[in-house]
Amino acid sequence: MSEVGSQVGLDLFHVHYAIPHAISAFLARSILGPQGPRIVTTLHGTDITLVGNDRSLFPMTRFALEQSDGVTCVSRYLLEKTREVFNLDRPMTVIPNFVDTRRFSPAPQSTLREHLAPRASVSSCTSRISGPSSARRTRCGCSPGSAPRSRRGCS
Repeated sequence: MSEVGSQVGLDLFHVHYAIPHAISAFLARSILGPQGPRIVTTLHGTDITLVGNDRSLFPMTRFALEQSDGVTCVSRYLLEKTREVFNLDRPMTVIPNFVDTRRFSPAPQSTLREHLAPRASVSSCTSRISGPSSARRTRCGCSPGSAPRSRRGCS
């Protein structure tokens, strides 16, 4: 990041997730000096609800958020949870993830499904996942726990 930042004169590092990306941006800016790019960190959730709750990573996550010049969250809930978990009193902005389902609605493509998973090749030997493992053969001739004898599976 520091190499690219210096080669092309970046004004901004926009990173997603506090760890490792916001920490990496902080380190790159530290290498580049006081005129280095500003940092905007976008939080998506797991960096706060999972990583942030890991007490061994808590100080680093909080530091990454404090060192960011801007913090955005993908929901109001996440913004409030971030404030609560890290006791932060800094400006943060909600920029929701979105998809306009009126404009972006995929049409059913049965030919694609048939191409990727033809009905004849979907079946498999269920005896491989049920019952105790033993040397006996199943009704289809497979040994429990073994792969099907043919590429099409067993039925």
